[in-house]
Amino acid sequence: MNTNHVQTKKHEPKKSSWKQAYLLPKTLQELQLKRPGNYSLEERHANFSSGLPDYAQALLSGWFAHRNVEPIAAFACSKRIENLYNLCSRNDSLITTTFHSIHPVEEGNAKPAVQITTDGIWLSGKQTFASDALYADELLVFVQEKDETNPSTVVLIPTNSSDLRLPLEAAAYANVTVSYDRLFVPWERVISLQNQSEVDLLLGHPELKSLADYQWVSRQADLIELVTATAVALAEKTGRHKELHIQGLLGELLQNLDTIKAFIHAAEINAYFSQEGICLPSAVPLGAAKKAGGTFYKAAAEALLRIGNGDIGFEAHSADEPLRHLVRTFAGSEEAVNRRQHEEFAFGDPIRLSTELYRVYPQEKLVNRYEAFWRERSER
Repeated sequence: MNTNHVQTKKHEPKKSSWKQAYLLPKTLQELQLKRPGNYSLEERHANFSSGLPDYAQALLSGWFAHRNVEPIAAFACSKRIENLYNLCSRNDSLITTTFHSIHPVEEGNAKPAVQITTDGIWLSGKQTFASDALYADELLVFVQEKDETNPSTVVLIPTNSSDLRLPLEAAAYANVTVSYDRLFVPWERVISLQNQSEVDLLLGHPELKSLADYQWVSRQADLIELVTATAVALAEKTGRHKELHIQGLLGELLQNLDTIKAFIHAAEINAYFSQEGICLPSAVPLGAAKKAGGTFYKAAAEALLRIGNGDIGFEAHSADEPLRHLVRTFAGSEEAVNRRQHEEFAFGDPIRLSTELYRVYPQEKLVNRYEAFWRERSER
């Protein structure tokens, strides 16, 4: 039985609004058009605030754009990526993804999640998604088996598949569990099969993931700005903006906001054209923004709690209801806790993001500086 989400949609997204998710920018101006994601275009509807639909659609677009050059050109999946991209863009499909691992439906079940058949694979297990999965047409699924350190299989699954189970509804920013009950996935929807090094490139190669990372950090910068503005408004409302330590705290938040915006600006002004003529943001400042974003969001949300001294309630039905709602959304509710964890850990351990950043960082520049420094010292 498929517990289909279609019957219970309370917010029908405007399909025209995410056409730009499939845009392959050929100029800097077109690249900047990708800044507003589904969250902004859907008038900040909570079901799109996770950023994962933007990430998934931009990731597939990046794979498609570079399917004829290395590293994808050498993959068996190159033609499948082309067909899937054309299908999704033609249908204006909303895609989402998750980086949570698949777990057995029953504890203690040692069977692998993927079983190979003649015509495709069987997929079994359960996986955690953000609530935007209830509105998605397709799920971009990364499969990491129990004995693996990274995903090795990638598939694109329609949410109306008969053996895919979704809950009927979920609270905003809550996690939902998607179950695969021996779900059949035909070969044409298998992007990569049991090949960790291939998936590492799909997720890690700068040219393949830059568009997705750009959309992620742009959304996160907007979110950090909103939380920071809420913290400033709360400080002024409560009179705590006159306290020196609160002034210092707000100064740090504003500095963080300027920093992530500067990273994004640096990524744009140093944008370059890939082999396929796609305008891509510079990988190093983009990686720095992605690494900093979760930390900056956490700092802003915690500052909001600190300014309110843990008591963020206002008198019910007061004129301050909009501010009260924002404070609860970002600092004083279960939704706020889920949001903070998501923004900080959506891509796993932040330390891994640091490793990823330094993997693409042009370290020879640092080496040259150190050599010049010691050479200058020795000549004195």
